[in-house]
Amino acid sequence: MNKHTLISLLALTLGLASATGLSPVPGSGRPDAFARAGDRLPLRSLGLDTVTGAQIQIPGVPPRTLKVTVNAAGRTELTVPDLPPGRVTVTLTRAGQRITRELDVLPPTTGHPAFRSLTNPGLSFEREQVLPDQVQVLLNPALTGAALNRRLETLRRYGTVTAETLRLPTTNARLAPPTGSPCGGTLAVIQLGSGQTLEEVLNALLADNSGDIWYPDPISSTKTPAALAQVRPGPFQSAPPQQAVPGVRGNLPAPQTGSFYYQPNRSPLRPGRVLGAARRDLGGAGSTIAVLDTGFSAALDLHGELPSSRVMTPLNALQPAGAGTFSGTGDFWEGHGTQVAILAAGGQSGVAPQATALPIKVCAPDLDGRAVCTTRSVLRGVCLALDSVPANRLVLNLSLGGSVPTNAIHAALNWAEQQGAVVVAAGGNQGLNGHPPEYPAAFARPGVGSQRQLNLLAVASVRPGGPAGWTYSGFSTRGNYLNVSAPGEALNIGHPYLYSGTSFAAPLVAGAAALVQGAGLNLTPATPQNALRTAVSAQAASALQAVSVKAFMLSPARVRSMPGIEPTPDLSKY
Repeated sequence: MNKHTLISLLALTLGLASATGLSPVPGSGRPDAFARAGDRLPLRSLGLDTVTGAQIQIPGVPPRTLKVTVNAAGRTELTVPDLPPGRVTVTLTRAGQRITRELDVLPPTTGHPAFRSLTNPGLSFEREQVLPDQVQVLLNPALTGAALNRRLETLRRYGTVTAETLRLPTTNARLAPPTGSPCGGTLAVIQLGSGQTLEEVLNALLADNSGDIWYPDPISSTKTPAALAQVRPGPFQSAPPQQAVPGVRGNLPAPQTGSFYYQPNRSPLRPGRVLGAARRDLGGAGSTIAVLDTGFSAALDLHGELPSSRVMTPLNALQPAGAGTFSGTGDFWEGHGTQVAILAAGGQSGVAPQATALPIKVCAPDLDGRAVCTTRSVLRGVCLALDSVPANRLVLNLSLGGSVPTNAIHAALNWAEQQGAVVVAAGGNQGLNGHPPEYPAAFARPGVGSQRQLNLLAVASVRPGGPAGWTYSGFSTRGNYLNVSAPGEALNIGHPYLYSGTSFAAPLVAGAAALVQGAGLNLTPATPQNALRTAVSAQAASALQAVSVKAFMLSPARVRSMPGIEPTPDLSKY
């Protein structure tokens, strides 16, 4: 008996309506409703018509603070608590029986400060917002031809619809998408018409149980520092304008406002020295690290660490897949994506000097000189990577993040893991601002309802210091989803500037994953992850590679001992 059949039976017993949720990708269930923090949610949106005599519970919220009222139409409404964006469960208990629904909390409307700065308690800043007039809808990949056109026509009742395929054209695609891939379908974007509200349209789409609509989502758009996981790590001195440097191929631009080129008041670190050197036969050959970031420019690879022979044709995910996917891929700002690729796979500074890099541009320059990444572009980027490289030879590096999760991205990453890909994400740089969770890294937190905990590696930043030899970087976000750390402060890769942020810690872990993946160590009988095979037998067999790579990377013989801090890979143990 599946989850929703059981809920329906309980609902009949309690006199409650049945749930609307579906799980198009197993482990990536849809919510039963969307609502903004602070808004009044009609309980019928959760499939609940009457709650007389029932107790309502939301984890982490004292029951006495939950406010339930009856509106003028006689409908019962729940005031959504001021919770961080993401999935929560709403449980009703009556006469010893329980029924649970799943709610996706959206950020409040503009004007509701959510977090206060710990460094200056008198200041607060707004939560990341979602676009108030757009909805993205990931459709069932089985919809084609006339059936697809009919479904798109029904979406037009909510506004103007544009649609795109998430795949490359057949003439360019490297791989055919296996059945069930969320990347094999159509992504529609609805520009809401007059009188349509975001929450109403999202909930109307959730109520469609035809199976045509897989994941309706809001669209969030983040800017740096949040978008690229960058903040200033405490006291620092901005690097001087770039001058010509003898012995290098090019010049980096002068740092801009919000620069991630920092000169913290501490000694620089050479990643290769502090992580140790892996065996010579472990270089990551055969593994590809997809860097979803700001693009790639060889001119910003000052020492030529990534020759063209180890860089796949860069892709552009800022627009729908097509001829434009292969143009406009150059890096911008100050080369964030290029530097991340170097740390992962560079010949001198990278962890996996024999791995291949696949740069995918998912962030664009904004008018104020900062970078902006939309969830739609990130979803495209994940699908382009899966379209280009066999999943069991792929490491996805996402040195980006935002506070609003996207269900379609969870589904795509979940499916990628089930096919054997390893996912690495920057844990966030909000350590000085209340530690709000950052997605997609926070998808590694314990699962909620039908949305499972992903096996991705969520990376914190550490620096030398403390009794164990390492301590958290002050800017690094902390939370129950972080499961590995790496040096991420004042990194020196032979450029005139130093790099700080979880954005730069993440590719060191991605490189370590490529070492394991490229050498096939995750399949060696003697490796410790084989003990996990029984424990994870309930998971799809295709997910074993991602699980075993993680287990091997974090086995006790291959990490540094740091009490209270997530383990850091020690490459000299490989």
